[in-house]
Amino acid sequence: MFGKIKIREEAEIIGKKHYGYVNVGNDLCGDEVEIAKEILVFMVVAVNGYWKLPIGFLPAKSFTASEKARLLKISLDLLKDANCNVIAITFDGIASNLNMMQYLGASVTTPPYKPYFNRKYIMLFDPCHLIKLIRNYFGDHKVFYDNIGRKIEFKFVQQLHILQKNEGLHLANKLSARHINFRTQKMKVRLAAQLLSRSVAIAIDVCENDLHISEFENSSATVQFLHNVNNIFDIFNSRNLNNLGLKKPLCPSNKADIFQNLDELYEYFQNLRCEDGRFLISTPKRLGFLGFVNNIIALKWIYVNYVEKQDNLKFLPTYKLSQDHLEMFFSAIRSKGGFNNNPSVKNFIPAYKRLICHTEIKISESANCLELEKIAVFSTSTMSSIDKINTSSNYNTIFNELLHSNFSAENEENDLDDVDVLVDNTTSLSQISMMIVAYISGNIMKRINKKIKCDVCVQSCMSSSSKIFHNSLIIKRDYSKKNDGYLTYPSNDVIKLCCSAERYFRENMKRKRMDETIFAKNVLNVIHNNQHLFNDLKCHAFDQDPLDNHIYFLMKSIIELYFDLRLKGE
Repeated sequence: MFGKIKIREEAEIIGKKHYGYVNVGNDLCGDEVEIAKEILVFMVVAVNGYWKLPIGFLPAKSFTASEKARLLKISLDLLKDANCNVIAITFDGIASNLNMMQYLGASVTTPPYKPYFNRKYIMLFDPCHLIKLIRNYFGDHKVFYDNIGRKIEFKFVQQLHILQKNEGLHLANKLSARHINFRTQKMKVRLAAQLLSRSVAIAIDVCENDLHISEFENSSATVQFLHNVNNIFDIFNSRNLNNLGLKKPLCPSNKADIFQNLDELYEYFQNLRCEDGRFLISTPKRLGFLGFVNNIIALKWIYVNYVEKQDNLKFLPTYKLSQDHLEMFFSAIRSKGGFNNNPSVKNFIPAYKRLICHTEIKISESANCLELEKIAVFSTSTMSSIDKINTSSNYNTIFNELLHSNFSAENEENDLDDVDVLVDNTTSLSQISMMIVAYISGNIMKRINKKIKCDVCVQSCMSSSSKIFHNSLIIKRDYSKKNDGYLTYPSNDVIKLCCSAERYFRENMKRKRMDETIFAKNVLNVIHNNQHLFNDLKCHAFDQDPLDNHIYFLMKSIIELYFDLRLKGE
């Protein structure tokens, strides 16, 4: 693979060495030589291993298609001499690379598509760059048509964002204002991938078919488009054989399913049309769609020749064929200069050498995600609620303690008496809010069940069957084919408890009050107003010390985690 990194136009002289000039191997400098604007870097990544290695870099002002083709051929010859078997060449989907492919003899703009040259070197467009191009077209043009003439409209994504913003909750997706107004952050792949995702498609589908919201009528074509873009991106971003569905790497067990999906996606992208009736793959903004069409042909060719015929690979992890490895290398280069987006040639060369010598430091996390501040759970004990459940006393110990104790309920001081009631617990939630809270409840129980060792408590928090969640957000998000489902289905008591917590959360967020004191009071209030829940654990409560009551600590852990998730989402 190869790619370019922008550098600062700056000529520097240190001793007898000149930095910053165009250098394609001739080491020329002076007034007659131009100052470099970018550096072209070539890198190899092992498909059957866990290593990557940059093999060369060239400072230049710019590269023409013929120059890139010549440099690529030189690189391939050197790799052949080193007994490296190159199965694919990956690069960005830009016009100069498209011209380079045609210069080498490939045919990628008109059918029949042939994304290869010399009948052995397959060329791939970087999937991350392609999904950004598709997102840009979708956001800029707003409307285009699928293969049967239905409208695909960006307005449904905008309406979903408005709806979620008004509700204060998300329909199990990460859509935000940054995704809608993406033009100031066009380079961030995660914003494009999260917008053109399965979660956004399911949310729009729920709004039209389950909630029957008028603003989402006739959105089925947009839902299918989002699903198809998500599927093609998953296929070209596979890594782990333990993954499910299209996220699993291409191997003999899923070849038929993946190839069928690839054929359907090939026809779908080929027949998309813009408003004037032209095919999208024939317009000037075609590279996003045209790139995936060619990638589908290339991926099938690679699998047949290297997995089936030659048996060099047992499976094909398509993530190894992406440019992410080169982009992370560039991020590490920039970090050597204090995360400088435009290092000079003088900064680039020593950083490049140090990284090759395995002194790589952590890349910039801001490039892909935002780390939110961790909110400490308020507690008067050094032991968490879950730990209390796991370490509580057994039945015999408690029974003997109760027989020989002078415990009196009349003398017990109730900690809830001093707590101010901050919200009316009868405040109703909308249908969409209750659907989202139920989904969040499942996520909470998935986290808690990994830590709780008490089987009785775990069973009381889980639903007996996933069938009762028909037409819910959980069942629509669960892509597992198993009867029990892949996602976690909470019990009605857990959902009611989380709904109560949501009412308290909303009331306090309106008053701009959610410090540690208010946080603790809300936890106690929710427990106090939901003592009727978890009746099936009443007998189980006699197995513990009164101060280690499983019902109390189970409810406390659920509420604390719910508030923690909601605060991080604000």
